[in-house]
Amino acid sequence: MIMKRWLAGVSAAALAASISLIAGGAASSSPPTPRPDHLGTDFWVTVPRNDDGLGVTGSVIITGPRATSGTVTYPGGSSDFTVTPGYSTTVTLPASAQLDAATAATPQNKGVHVTALDEVSVVVMDYRDASADDYLALPTDVTGTEHLVLAWGAGPMTTVSQFAVVATADDTEVTYTPQAATSSGIAAGTVTTANLDAGDVLPVSSSTGNLTGTPVTSTKPVGVVGGHSCANIPTAQTFYCDVVMEQIPPTSTWGTSFYTVPLKTRTKGDTFKVLASEDNTTVRLNGGVVATLQRGQAYVRILTTASQIVADKPVLVAQFAHGREYDGVLYSDPSMALVSPVDQYLSEYMFDTRSAPDDRYANLVVPSSAVGDVTLDGGVIADNQFSQIPATPYSWAQITLLPGAHTLVSPDPIGVTVYGFALSISYATIGGAGFAPFNAVDTLELGPASQRAQVGTQVCLDGKALDGADGLAGIPVELGVRGTESITDRVFSEMSGDFTYCYTRTQVGTDTVSALFRSVQSSEVTIEWFASEPSVTPTPTPSASPAMLPITVTKVAPKRVALKANGSRVLVKRTTTNASGTLTYKTRCKHTKRQPGAKHMCKVKVSSKGKVRVVSAGYGKLTVGLTATATPKPGQEQAWLPSTWRKTWKVRG
Repeated sequence: MIMKRWLAGVSAAALAASISLIAGGAASSSPPTPRPDHLGTDFWVTVPRNDDGLGVTGSVIITGPRATSGTVTYPGGSSDFTVTPGYSTTVTLPASAQLDAATAATPQNKGVHVTALDEVSVVVMDYRDASADDYLALPTDVTGTEHLVLAWGAGPMTTVSQFAVVATADDTEVTYTPQAATSSGIAAGTVTTANLDAGDVLPVSSSTGNLTGTPVTSTKPVGVVGGHSCANIPTAQTFYCDVVMEQIPPTSTWGTSFYTVPLKTRTKGDTFKVLASEDNTTVRLNGGVVATLQRGQAYVRILTTASQIVADKPVLVAQFAHGREYDGVLYSDPSMALVSPVDQYLSEYMFDTRSAPDDRYANLVVPSSAVGDVTLDGGVIADNQFSQIPATPYSWAQITLLPGAHTLVSPDPIGVTVYGFALSISYATIGGAGFAPFNAVDTLELGPASQRAQVGTQVCLDGKALDGADGLAGIPVELGVRGTESITDRVFSEMSGDFTYCYTRTQVGTDTVSALFRSVQSSEVTIEWFASEPSVTPTPTPSASPAMLPITVTKVAPKRVALKANGSRVLVKRTTTNASGTLTYKTRCKHTKRQPGAKHMCKVKVSSKGKVRVVSAGYGKLTVGLTATATPKPGQEQAWLPSTWRKTWKVRG
């Protein structure tokens, strides 16, 4: 797995500044740990049925932060592609890639497989004259096994509420309970199973009614795309209809806090749908309670101004554009875009504006403190483009875009929706998002249970964020230290779910430390800080010369090593000397090959037990050096002499 570099949910600046000096204590967070997001090297996608299926062109649009290459494999063939930063690459799919009508409850072997040598972003476009939409594809490593469908209700004539399930692995059993009667003859509420292999797609459409709230579970991760073959929005009598679709993220990644922004040019607002993942979910709009939902139920509301939606349990929010006759805006029609939760915002995006529509826009939600610092393609977006969202710390903007690929960078995480309009046609999707599995965390581990440390030295604690026995990546864990002074800090779990927290004290005393994420808390651990070790009386004869302090180093990595998939590498398992000496360390991390366009970071960490780890991102080659020096403790200078151990490693990124 390639490590993600585009930080989500907290700014890189805030993480880098998280070292805090509080009343004699120093806290040292782990370096910024990238979180799961929309970038990946492996995607399974599908082209949903568009209206009656005639004259449809499906395509995948690929962008990436670095030059790379890959292959798109589709029914009956494949196409190689290359990616250049700052540009997009479009691969047009054959007509056979579109899903057939879902008149049978059986899979279709129509999955489209996108693979790349380095991370890319993939958007799927489903286009025909007067009916188009797109969706941001999720990489295989952030797909899941539990979904709830968000779609649109059945319309007039032959248009249908629909969703599709695409398998990422062989021998996948999919179970779903449609919330409306299906075109294949399955009654609403009937538990149904299907077996899929990698690349198989199970399309499900309604014969009448709305498939929103349909639960989909699977024995292995799958992708789920929800929407409608040609939706009339906001009512069945509103013309004209368009295909609408979005890939539905696993419920483990849903959020509780959202900001909405109206679509530019539309004069009567947009429809928003809030879908609950748990029973007794309270939904608030701009501070007031508007609904209490059970699992699978949705709250639907037209909003005309920028607003705040907050729920007390995880929900999914989507924004639907209206048919052009709703407000008389000819350059418009229905589309569907998810609204990213605030804690899945990113600080950097690269996205493409499609060539088909005539007008192209991006809606931004930005912390008000970052207004004036957000850049689009290297140029600062002017302050006067933004307006405050009332009674919140966020501002919004509607930005007009030129055709092509764009890069958006902010010092703090922001939300982005990308959309476009032409005569009786539109598209919309999120520009990117984090997909950390926040809602799956059920256990936090922290250890060791107790330690003793001399004041002025560093203590490190190791922990893990878990869903059962499975480690979870990208979880922002809060560390609370209580003792003679208090420290509160935050670290992010790595791809394995592991995290490390280190800090120092300058006063004698006992600390208790615990890890917290939402309502999940670890057991407390204790650290006893003492002024100095008890004296050790030397036993050499009066005439004996002082001996060199020993330095014992175990499990030393070879001179040439590579970083692991999570961007780190243990170089030394443990470093010790005897009871008469203390160890100090000097480290260096020098890059010899810098990867263009990436965020760059390199840090060497040494734990209280002498475990040495390098953590890096954005560099192809590194030279890492370590010098360990053993010096006698006070009173031992006559018996022992200082000693030094040095080692240099060549590390590949």
